[in-house]
Amino acid sequence: MTATTGIAEFLPTHGVGVVVPPNDPATLAATIDEVLAGRFATDPAAQRAFVERFSPERIASEVLRFYAESAAR
Repeated sequence: MTATTGIAEFLPTHGVGVVVPPNDPATLAATIDEVLAGRFATDPAAQRAFVERFSPERIASEVLRFYAESAAR
């Protein structure tokens, strides 16, 4: 992932992804090579927890709950 979104700061911290600078195709290509060569490993349990936390369904649910609570005030 490129370092252009807030979620990018969580990936390396949780050991579930790699972040590269935006607009840097050489670094992106080198990082893809590293991942494909198996030089980057993830913890399967951490990966599942991360995917669950940031799933589109969960994010949408949290946004809808936020709007509903805001509208009720």
